[in-house]
Amino acid sequence: MYQLGKWRKWLPAAEWWYNTNHHNSLQMSPFQALYGYKPIQMNLRPDSTLVAVVEDWAQERVGWNSLLKENLLKAQNRMKQMADKGRTKYYGPYQVEHKMGTVAYRLKLPAGSAIHLVFHVSLLKKSPKGAQINTTLPALNDDGEFGVVPSAVLDQGTIFRMGQEVDQVLVQWENIEPEEATWEDWSFIHAQFPTFQINQS
Repeated sequence: MYQLGKWRKWLPAAEWWYNTNHHNSLQMSPFQALYGYKPIQMNLRPDSTLVAVVEDWAQERVGWNSLLKENLLKAQNRMKQMADKGRTKYYGPYQVEHKMGTVAYRLKLPAGSAIHLVFHVSLLKKSPKGAQINTTLPALNDDGEFGVVPSAVLDQGTIFRMGQEVDQVLVQWENIEPEEATWEDWSFIHAQFPTFQINQS
């Protein structure tokens, strides 16, 4: 926790927060359950009072709110990054040529495709309405796997990992839908694709 030595100072504020926020089990706040009315919310802003101690407290509160928002954004980015790493990448869309039984489909892949044309339904997903049908397959790398290369950087940001700032980029991959873009460390992208330039779109 940030500034551990000040916990005693913030304990009343934490208690107020706990007692004035909605609890699912009560379907109301503990304050409302005890007193029968909703608590009055303090809306103190810097420069809204002439009392120096209250002004200092309001300034500190603004700083804490900024820190909390920043930490929540970092946590959100970490969770998204972890989710993106496990997400399956889809290629296409390609036209369904024929249904083979109840769980397999033959796709109409581009001429010269060196892969089997029949796919289990678990490997397929419905394409968005009006999507253009692809006429090419992504290139294979030396291991015979689809090699994905970055096509654009959609956004940039910085996260903290193990106390260090890490520059990241939101990468749009070639032949992959924009919603499948992933956050990657810039150092990784630069090492894997040294000729790739950041042109944020």
